[in-house]
Amino acid sequence: MGMYTVGNKVYVRAEIVAVNQNDDTKYTVKTNSAKFYIKENQDIIHTDPEQDILTATELYNIINIINKMNVADIQYMFTIYNNTHDTEYNYSSLSDILKSGMEYSTLAEIYNYYRNNLEVSVGDLVKVIFSSSQSPVYGAVLHIDNPGAENAEFLIYDADKDSIYEITKGQAQIIRYPVEDQENVPIESLFKNIKDIIANVTGNIDRG
Repeated sequence: MGMYTVGNKVYVRAEIVAVNQNDDTKYTVKTNSAKFYIKENQDIIHTDPEQDILTATELYNIINIINKMNVADIQYMFTIYNNTHDTEYNYSSLSDILKSGMEYSTLAEIYNYYRNNLEVSVGDLVKVIFSSSQSPVYGAVLHIDNPGAENAEFLIYDADKDSIYEITKGQAQIIRYPVEDQENVPIESLFKNIKDIIANVTGNIDRG
C-alpha cells in the first residue's frame, strides 16, 4: 500500500526542459515517466534548494533577450536599477556588459528588477523621475493611454501635492515602487479622495 490517498496534495520533482519563447512564464517539465506543461500563475513552482538559484536556462533567456534590446532600452534598464540602488552601471550593449566582467547573478538581478518595475499598470504605486528635475515624485497610476506602446501616456496622482500629472516615458522614468510590501492601491480610494477634495471646494456637491 502506498503512502498517499486520494485528495492528498503532493509535490513531484521535475526538470524544466523548455521555456515557451512566446510566453516565458510557461514551461515544459519532465519527470522520470512524464512530460507536461506548467505556468507560473497557475501552478506552484519551487526551485531546488540544493541548486544555484540562477539556472543555465534562465541565464540563457536573459542574455538572449538583452541581445535583442536596442541601445536605449539597455541603458534604461541600468538607469532604473542605478536610481534605486545607488549604483553607476553604464553599458549600451550586451558585448559591453560581458566584457565588464559583471557576475551573471548581478546581470540577472538587474534584468529582473527592470522587467518587474517596467510593467506599470493602473493602480500601481510609482516613482517618477523627471529628466528636468532632481526630485522624484511618488504617486499612483490612474490611467494609461496606449499601454505598452512607445507613446504611452500615464495619468499619475501625487497625493502629497494633490496634483495629477500626464506623463510619457520620454518625459520621465516611471518605475513601480512597492512600499512596505504594497505594490498598488485601489483606484476607487484615489477617486474618492479626489472627489472629497473637490466637494470641499465646491460645497460638498455629490458628483456620483
